[in-house]
Amino acid sequence: MIDYNDTIMFAFFFLSVCIRCRTHIERNVETFMEHSKICQKMSYKFSCVICSYHTTTSSQMRSHFQSHLKEKFYSCVFCSAKFTQISHLKDHASSRRCSVFKKFDIKPISEMEH
Repeated sequence: MIDYNDTIMFAFFFLSVCIRCRTHIERNVETFMEHSKICQKMSYKFSCVICSYHTTTSSQMRSHFQSHLKEKFYSCVFCSAKFTQISHLKDHASSRRCSVFKKFDIKPISEMEH
């Protein structure tokens, strides 16, 4: 038998609520993308179901959803830093924020001579 506390914990960790239609949605990028396409209360083609963000491209929307999920898919090959978006990883490397870059004075590819 499933008790009330288990149900609440499941809902807290695995579900979100669409801010427009109040539907419960499983917390993953694909479900968010699918719901943003079918929700009748969306005023833009790609609207976030969690906040008021909207965009014209699916790739930007997918990237935005990942930031809500806090899943860090991208990691630096030199140190243990992880990021929710590839653009943040690129910023990390190009601005020399990486501790290994600093320690060994490694130049980012953009600064290397050909």
